[in-house]
Amino acid sequence: MSSKIKQYLISTFLCSWMMWGLVAIGGRLGIPGLAFGTPIGMILYVFGGISPAICEIIIQKRSCNKEEFKNFLKSIVNLKYSIWLYLYAIGGAILIQCIPMLTGYSTMKQPFYMGFILILPMVIGGGLEEIGWRGLLQPELEKLMSHCNATLIVGVIWSLWHLPLWFIPGTNQQNINFLWFCINALTLSFFIGSVRYISGSILLSILSHATINAFWEVMPATSKILPSLIILCLIGTLSLVIDYAAVNPKLYFVNKKV
Repeated sequence: MSSKIKQYLISTFLCSWMMWGLVAIGGRLGIPGLAFGTPIGMILYVFGGISPAICEIIIQKRSCNKEEFKNFLKSIVNLKYSIWLYLYAIGGAILIQCIPMLTGYSTMKQPFYMGFILILPMVIGGGLEEIGWRGLLQPELEKLMSHCNATLIVGVIWSLWHLPLWFIPGTNQQNINFLWFCINALTLSFFIGSVRYISGSILLSILSHATINAFWEVMPATSKILPSLIILCLIGTLSLVIDYAAVNPKLYFVNKKV
């Protein structure tokens, strides 16, 4: 494991878990102003969620030269990618959230159009994590192992990182089965990892994650293990097929940049 990966994981887990831990303690002990839903509690909660991005930016700033850091920042804000990649990142994310509807274990909680309205707020409510997870951890692990193995490891680590949220009274995770969540996180790891793999774009990874979270609010699924495992196998297989087709010049049907 490289020193950059170690620095990232230690700093991210330490920062996030400390902040979320304070909110959990505040909620369970009834400490005024520190529980989830209070101003201070929400500030800690949000900063815990964007710690993967903050830690990644700090590590890149310290370890890269000016040109490398400039290219890193460019990959976060650069909009010049083909329409096909935008369709894959955003359309694929919507499709993944629609699949449970077809299998009957998801319900339409809000009008479908609300998903598009919620994408921008969900950039902060989850999307910015990708600056770290798929911006640093995924490509660094791919230097050491296959794309498939790196995707699995990122998915497992990403799942475990969320664990403190189950100890914070008032969060959505209080009503979610943790094993079911981990299965879904692995599914999304394959898809978002695929977006990053074939586009090289952190921005598209952010938009993909934000779109998934947005349409999750519109079409929440029930915590059924078997359907989730089937979807994991389906999305995982399709993502890997697309990934390996994309790196083959004869099968590469999308241009990364316009």
